[in-house]
Amino acid sequence: MVLSNTARLNIKDDFSYLVTGLSKSILDDPLKIYIDEGIISNNEIRNVSKVDSINICRSHEVNGIQLADLVAALCGVRLREEISEYPKMLTYGNESGFDPPIEAELGYELWASLRYSMLKHPEPKGDEMPDMASFETEGYGLFVSPCCSDELSRKARKLFGEVYLGCIH
Repeated sequence: MVLSNTARLNIKDDFSYLVTGLSKSILDDPLKIYIDEGIISNNEIRNVSKVDSINICRSHEVNGIQLADLVAALCGVRLREEISEYPKMLTYGNESGFDPPIEAELGYELWASLRYSMLKHPEPKGDEMPDMASFETEGYGLFVSPCCSDELSRKARKLFGEVYLGCIH
């Protein structure tokens, strides 16, 4: 979920929005949710519907929470580069099989390693390339808080609103 930094202080409504969206799009059974401690309290999530169990965890003890932290960090680099409009660049040369050398954005390269694992619409956007390798993610793996600014919402949707699973190099 894309959420502004200030909205993290009152995450209850966004948490309900996320759970409602997940239950509509991809999940049939009640949810079992694991949340890193300090994100939201038991009192704030007590009445969220469609949730079978909510477990407040210590991230260093639950591997799934550690993985979620990693994914958030990698996607955060990509979003930060988009917002700042100053991406960090990597250069691939002969040692990587490129002659002449090419440059690539660090955030994009980090995100590219995650793209096959993103929750997405089960059907591609079209029948011809590149649409047949593109899938919508909003409402499946991407949820943008209604509290986000228009600019943050637009940039998050631009970066993460669809995923291309064809060849990128």
